Amino acid sequence: MERNATAIWNPKNGRIRTVRTPSLNLKKVHPLDDKVIQGSIDPYTAMLRALHTIKQTGSCNSSHNIYDGLRTAELTLHDLEDDLRPNFLTADRPDAYDGAVIACGLTSKPTGGHQLKSRWNKKKRNIDDTIIFIAEIEPDIFLPVRIEIKTFLGTITTRLVMTSLSIKNS
Repeated sequence: MERNATAIWNPKNGRIRTVRTPSLNLKKVHPLDDKVIQGSIDPYTAMLRALHTIKQTGSCNSSHNIYDGLRTAELTLHDLEDDLRPNFLTADRPDAYDGAVIACGLTSKPTGGHQLKSRWNKKKRNIDDTIIFIAEIEPDIFLPVRIEIKTFLGTITTRLVMTSLSIKNS
């Protein structure tokens, strides 16, 4: 059976209403606390706010309580400032980004709705287990151009395909 959740944010009072199909199975997942849900934002908005913070301050440091309709978590972005972190990426694939970057570490602390038993749940995450490389691809336009995630399977890398990017100036 497919799992689906629709979360509706009320712009007037900030309240969140959720419709889930099927309901959460509390034998398999941690319960969700309505107090944690209220005041949360969706993951996409969290990333946009983090990019805005980077644009305004040059720093990754920010924290966001997120809710996707099924799970809640606290996402924290960290500055990764040491000589081991690249501040320049060289394209390692055709159409990959090549240029200056800001390396941000990302940690996620589950706060509800997550699987009770999962090998993906590592008790203590390091701030460099997930690295998001942010680039100013045009003046005042910051985007994640590469993400590297360390897992028990190995490192997963995603890249923004630069030739698919089209920026229109207004």
